[in-house]
Amino acid sequence: MDELERRIRDANPHAVRRTDPLGERATRELAVLLAEPRAPRVPRWRTPLLISSAAAALVIAIALAASVLAPRAAVAAPPLLEAAPVSASAHAVLERLAMNARTDSAARPSGLIVAETWSADVTAAARSVFVQPREVVRSRAADLAGEITVYAGEVRWGSVPAGYRAPSPGTELERQTFAAGEFPLLFEQAPPDSATELAAYVAAHLGTDRSTTAGDLFRAIADLRNEWALTGPQTAAVLELVNGLPGVTVAGEVTDRLGRTGVAIATETRGDGAFRDLLVFDRQTGALLSAEQVYLGGIPGIDLDSPTVLDYTAWKDTP
Repeated sequence: MDELERRIRDANPHAVRRTDPLGERATRELAVLLAEPRAPRVPRWRTPLLISSAAAALVIAIALAASVLAPRAAVAAPPLLEAAPVSASAHAVLERLAMNARTDSAARPSGLIVAETWSADVTAAARSVFVQPREVVRSRAADLAGEITVYAGEVRWGSVPAGYRAPSPGTELERQTFAAGEFPLLFEQAPPDSATELAAYVAAHLGTDRSTTAGDLFRAIADLRNEWALTGPQTAAVLELVNGLPGVTVAGEVTDRLGRTGVAIATETRGDGAFRDLLVFDRQTGALLSAEQVYLGGIPGIDLDSPTVLDYTAWKDTP
């Protein structure tokens, strides 16, 4: 085991070794990546659009471990969400949100997911110097034909270096088209409406087990939302599942990256407390608005300020 792998495993004892056989999910994702034609390269701040948030978390962990090779440098990132305290317990808040979601009958766009997303570049070779989110549009038909298109957003934070021209907002950065039956999905079937069935559904698709933390499940929920525009009852199942997890708290009432007010539910269970995972729900409807990941520090040798926002996804198709 080399030094880089040792650091990653110290941060997450359940990480996969290079000599371990690939699991079912990893095999599926590798097959998708190998089967797809490579699109022209775009600026390095772009995360590959087929990567799941769980896989992205591993990419970030590797990048963080690699960053020990570089001197300390500031990373441009969004500010932390400012949270107003909520007096009720996490159990009570999640129970109320689930009740609201159960009665939410708002129509959801069938097969259309639109999200604003951003991930920090924290590799040894380079670090983010400005924040320019992307808009990712996933559109699929019932026969699993469809497209995934990525557009540049507006520069929000940090400074664009002299001599570098950031893509203008609305610029198409990437487009992938899929024939019938080829649209890449981690979750092939629509999610169920009950928390018990949802736990089994996630385990069947992603191979979760007793070692899976609440933070891992928060990332899995973000993966699910990236593929399915959740109905009210499906969102209620998510909330009820989260309500049964250990180590979950209410961070408070926040304004997300799209300016929407919601309640942030948090957990600091991944990497022995090195990461805070957040899910933001609409207080009135219970709808899932956004998700993000924050590095809190505590991993030896990681030369990165803490806390630092590492990524966020805000779903624009949420009514």
